[in-house]
Amino acid sequence: MKIEAKQINEWVKKAYDNAVKHGWHEEEKSNAHWLMMVCTEVAEAVQADRKGNYMDDLDKEGLKTVLANDHGGSLFNKYYSDTIEGKVESELADICIRVFDLMGVCGVVAKDGFSTFDSEVKCAKQHSFTEDAMVVTRIIVSCNLNSSISVKAEMFCVLYTSILSSVFEWAEALGIDLVQHINLKMRYNESREYHHGNKLY
Repeated sequence: MKIEAKQINEWVKKAYDNAVKHGWHEEEKSNAHWLMMVCTEVAEAVQADRKGNYMDDLDKEGLKTVLANDHGGSLFNKYYSDTIEGKVESELADICIRVFDLMGVCGVVAKDGFSTFDSEVKCAKQHSFTEDAMVVTRIIVSCNLNSSISVKAEMFCVLYTSILSSVFEWAEALGIDLVQHINLKMRYNESREYHHGNKLY
């Protein structure tokens, strides 16, 4: 699968703008903070897999019905919250959305797209879920945290490509349409309350 730079930059703007709107960038945070937030999403995906929380055929049919009939948005928001939120599909999307937000923080503009063929997740169908999670986590923590975000903007460009391509290949191996689930999660996130979940950050 090939994801073009234009699509990445659209996601970056949307993720960052929504995070600002919901109060997640009121204080300046370090490189380590934002990278750790990406790691937390990987951990949440692992927890969802441990519980066997995947969308089933009934969930998918329900989503189709909701998308076809919900013109005001409230039906979609409730369906997502009740049925999709917390499942592996949603958690993998969250990893990418965190990366997009980080790119927004860094002011990184994607000049090139990426392909799942660039991924460090190799033969993913032969790996366990946790092994693929570890591959992604290793990429995240390989980042040099000693320099400021602005100094390291170019390095983050390489980092995002590695993380995103690996997560997309991970999703492909699981039969998950990650483009769809990123768009769904972003739509849901737009509807959420300020500092949703009563979280400090």
